[in-house]
Amino acid sequence: MARLIEKLTTLSVKKINKAGDYSDGGGLWLRVSHAGAKSWMFRFSFEKKNIK
Repeated sequence: MARLIEKLTTLSVKKINKAGDYSDGGGLWLRVSHAGAKSWMFRFSFEKKNIK
């Protein structure tokens, strides 16, 4: 069975203020720092090793 992807929308990204990592389900992550800065990260695996 296929895995559902819960894409982060523009509105949901704007509303996130708490520090942490937020996934869209497809390997794309939004990272929010304690200072409130937001950045994107793509996680994938290569030769059975997780890459950030």
